[in-house]
Amino acid sequence: MKKLKQFFKENWILVLSFIYIVSPIDLIPGDMAIGMGLIDDIFVLISTSGYLLIRFLIKNKEDR
Repeated sequence: MKKLKQFFKENWILVLSFIYIVSPIDLIPGDMAIGMGLIDDIFVLISTSGYLLIRFLIKNKEDR
C-alpha cells in the first residue's frame, strides 16, 4: 500500500491525464464536428509528454 501511495504521489499528473484521455467526458464535445472531440485529448497528451520529457531531463541532470 505504501508503494502505491508513493507511485500516485510521484505520478499524479500521469494518472489524471490517463483518466481524462480514457474517459468519455471531454471539454470539447465530439458531437459538434467530426474530430473536434480529439483536440483536448491531443492537448493533454502533448502536455503530459512535455512534462515527462522535462522530468526526465531534470532527473538525468541530478544523477550526473
